[in-house]
Amino acid sequence: MAEAMLCDAARLPDCRIQTTWDARLEPPVLGEAEIEVRPVTAPHEALAAFRELAAESDRVLVIAPEFDGLLAARCRVLEAAGGRSAGCTSDAIDLCADKLELARRLHAAGVRTPKTVAFEAASERLPSSGPFVVKRRDGAGSDFVRFVSDEDRQATFHKRAAEAIADGLSLVLQPFVAGSAASAAAVIDDAGRMQIWPWCRQRLTEDGRFRYLGGEIVSTVHSWAASLQPSVERLVRQSAESISGLRGYVGFDFVFPTDSPDLPVLIEINPRLTTSYLGYRLLADENLAARVLEMDCVEAAPRWRRGRISFRIG
Repeated sequence: MAEAMLCDAARLPDCRIQTTWDARLEPPVLGEAEIEVRPVTAPHEALAAFRELAAESDRVLVIAPEFDGLLAARCRVLEAAGGRSAGCTSDAIDLCADKLELARRLHAAGVRTPKTVAFEAASERLPSSGPFVVKRRDGAGSDFVRFVSDEDRQATFHKRAAEAIADGLSLVLQPFVAGSAASAAAVIDDAGRMQIWPWCRQRLTEDGRFRYLGGEIVSTVHSWAASLQPSVERLVRQSAESISGLRGYVGFDFVFPTDSPDLPVLIEINPRLTTSYLGYRLLADENLAARVLEMDCVEAAPRWRRGRISFRIG
């Protein structure tokens, strides 16, 4: 994902692209892209290099996970350095990373989203019936997500809770929403105006951990996917408008419920670049890096090719 964005950004006219890279990893695969890569070997070195680059750059795109406050902390460094972010504010990231507080905000705004409770509030009184999902309160990328069946609810719940407590994690519970997992990306400009891209079908593992394997995007131009796009856009717009500070590329994960696919249910908001960018860049008949970095999204929708794009991770 990061390599794809770097290569796309390098093809933009009159742009000089710089990035840090952990020297202990394999070098980034950048093909013929002209990118200045600054190797770093320790956290303090990476932070110093980032602070320097953030201060001197016209736009900065931070790519990092939300858990443990990593993404928000790096964005605060960017804000303190006076850099111009191509992403969300640190306050918006904090809210989206906290699944409990995010659910409260979304419910208050009337957004369809599962009722979410903290583990401490549910440890003695589980949902009365039906399967549910246990997850990290600040998780990302399906980290410590567990499905708890209706038949094995008590034993499984307490086992998963014990594992999490041993790891020092904070948990939340949500009722399981049966249906098809999907996502959509939106690019939001500094004025809060947004361009919502076609929704993407997600491929997840079926082992109760919902690990993300990749996805499939079908161009909504004269396709069966077009019938669901309006309901997706309503959900994304309503969700985004309830949170100040969402900017740049933002991912929205949701489920098309089995019994009412035209009423999608929001699961979480990813205040950062997501893996779906790999599919979008192949479906687009233009360089999407310009929209992500410059947040130029309101004049016209991206030019999408007709067809179906599948992508996978790993």
